[in-house]
Amino acid sequence: MLPIIVHELVFGVRRWHDRRVATRELEALNDHFLRDIGIERHQIRQTVAQAQGAEPGRRRKRKAGRAADAAAPELPGWPAGARY
Repeated sequence: MLPIIVHELVFGVRRWHDRRVATRELEALNDHFLRDIGIERHQIRQTVAQAQGAEPGRRRKRKAGRAADAAAPELPGWPAGARY
């Protein structure tokens, strides 16, 4: 039981960190570059959350098993099969 809790905690922190890094990178771009990739500045958090299969400001419901991890969306520029 404890290893599962630790795994979930580490996974959650890692997902939060990855989301924060992606948000900072997009926020560093100017508006022209953001328009080139099809988003506006006010859509950054929502876009990053959707790329990870979550809604901004809401906790993600826990999915059962590794099959749920395999179904996670791919992020552009990330290696195929990368976990987040």
